[in-house]
Amino acid sequence: MKKILQHTVIAAIVLLIACNKQEIKSTVQANNPTALSTAVIDAFIRQQIELNHKFEWSTASDEMVWSALQQSDNIMSVGYQPEGEVNVAERLAGIDIKEDKWVDAREKVLNIIMGYEQAIHPELTLSNMEQWKENILPVIDVRVENLETVKALRASGLVRYAEPMGYEPKQNTANKTASSSGCGSNVAATNLINEVDYTTILPNTKQSWNYQFHGIPGAWTKTTGSGIKVFIIDTGSEFDQE
Repeated sequence: MKKILQHTVIAAIVLLIACNKQEIKSTVQANNPTALSTAVIDAFIRQQIELNHKFEWSTASDEMVWSALQQSDNIMSVGYQPEGEVNVAERLAGIDIKEDKWVDAREKVLNIIMGYEQAIHPELTLSNMEQWKENILPVIDVRVENLETVKALRASGLVRYAEPMGYEPKQNTANKTASSSGCGSNVAATNLINEVDYTTILPNTKQSWNYQFHGIPGAWTKTTGSGIKVFIIDTGSEFDQE
């Protein structure tokens, strides 16, 4: 009889814990509204570009930033800073994120994110929340699904910005994939079709299909570009690519 009573109590405790977790998850899901459509987000982006000739996520509402995450790959880029720091963008090259104050700021921001995201996914760990680790810049790249996470980050003095990494206007979201930020595979495709993907020009060189589209061969009749210096600002390559 005593053993039966003990088992009953244990079962009740386990059931209570499970119910509490489910209640927390249900509460969070109820607080998350339906994501804005890509049409609404795209219209806002176009409006900002027309008005200000640029677009910054800081002009969007918390709900729109969260919606853009849901409509892409859920990966958010979070620029962090110690409380009270100013003009960080102008001083990035001189910042050492291994200094105690920067390490502390990073940990505090991660704790904010983890606290809200675990409300949806109690099993979440830092290793599967953080998508990749930045070793030089004061930036955290994390997966975010909870609207409350977005609100908390954008209201924090420890955060310089918190915005989607992978959202693109009119992106096909039927198959959402993680953003590579230009750091995908660099292996050459071997199944390209002549006269479709490229054309062959002298001296036995493959010319990409988009050269003709942009009128580049026509420009070669004017100049070959000899003596012109080309400065590549951002190749999108990573040191460990093939």
